[in-house]
Amino acid sequence: MNDYIDQLLQKSKVIKERYDELKELTTASEIIAHNSYWLRLVNEQKSIEDIAFFHERLAYALKEKEICLNLKSNIQYDKLIDEEISALDIQIKELAKELRQLIAKESEDQTAIIELIPDTKKSEKFSQELISIYKNFFELEGYTFEEERVFTKSGTLKKVELKVFGKGAYSLLKGESGIHKAPSPLNAACKVIVMPQRLNVDIDISPSDIKTDIFHSSGAGGQHINKVETAVRLTHIPTGITAVCQDTRSQHKNREKAFENLTKKVKLHYQKISQEKYDRQKKALMKENTIIRIYDYLRNKAIDQKTNLEKNLDEVKAGDIRIFIENI
Repeated sequence: MNDYIDQLLQKSKVIKERYDELKELTTASEIIAHNSYWLRLVNEQKSIEDIAFFHERLAYALKEKEICLNLKSNIQYDKLIDEEISALDIQIKELAKELRQLIAKESEDQTAIIELIPDTKKSEKFSQELISIYKNFFELEGYTFEEERVFTKSGTLKKVELKVFGKGAYSLLKGESGIHKAPSPLNAACKVIVMPQRLNVDIDISPSDIKTDIFHSSGAGGQHINKVETAVRLTHIPTGITAVCQDTRSQHKNREKAFENLTKKVKLHYQKISQEKYDRQKKALMKENTIIRIYDYLRNKAIDQKTNLEKNLDEVKAGDIRIFIENI
């Protein structure tokens, strides 16, 4: 088993153990009796179900490969076993890729970035109340958060950013993106944008994704300065990115340096793709003008436009908005 697969299994094993724990908890009568807590655990279990499933499949495929390798001593079935090992290698690669993507998505879900942008200066007061509602909700739900306020040069509130930390924070809150309105007497509106935290790209290059070329080192003018092939060119097959090293007379050291440079290049490549995707997602939300909720101060009601549910505004101000969020 290579380091890449081993690290992947270790990460997913922790999540699989949590999944198994949740399976037991969600069937316990004393927890089912507390409906809101039970529902939170059910949602958490559902969010990591795919990771647990692919962890089991990958572990099983690796075990099957190990059995095949142990059977190779039987010459009669050597060709058949080689074919089975080749098929398992392809399966392991595909399972590892899927599992890695699922783990990255699950990590992303741990943090939500909420931006609240008042449409005009007169909407500042309403924005402050909306911020207070969210803060009270986070405290009720056990989420921690950080707050940052951005002002214009004239001192007007430009936006407030709330960074929310907790299991499933982004999945729970992403439906809040849109326009929140308070009609007469406030006549105010605030745009809410919910994004996941953009994580640093974690690159683990699989050995099977690297093509290695060995050649003679060259000096000035292109003349060969080493009779032994020690220069190394590595190509990352999925992206076509290459890295070359011929700094030393040691092929092993040149390969290590080339691999280090290749990893940096591939990481930058995927970071750029990730940033572009993130920017497109945020740009789309900035253009979104769907009304999410109306806060009617005259009737002392909050009316959710997506679910058509209504709730007492005083209760909403106290942070009791889960009924809106869960039913989106």
